[in-house]
Amino acid sequence: MIKAVTILLALGFVTGGIAGFIPALSVKHEMHVLFPESSRLVLGLFPVNAVHNAAHIAYGLLGFLALRSLGYSIAYNRSVLLIY
Repeated sequence: MIKAVTILLALGFVTGGIAGFIPALSVKHEMHVLFPESSRLVLGLFPVNAVHNAAHIAYGLLGFLALRSLGYSIAYNRSVLLIY
């Protein structure tokens, strides 16, 4: 059960990160904060940029690495709970 949750979380992070790079799923965002040239709204709702997308993909890949043991899966799931 715990590893199934880890798989779902990891898939969600990787999918969300990739979705941020697909122009058809995101619209230009005019809020000029740190990276104005790459700031977009995924699904028209969530502001993201290339660094944010890459961080989600990396965090998702870390989740797949956490599947190597039950302890790592528990730690990953807890980190998601605490961070998000």
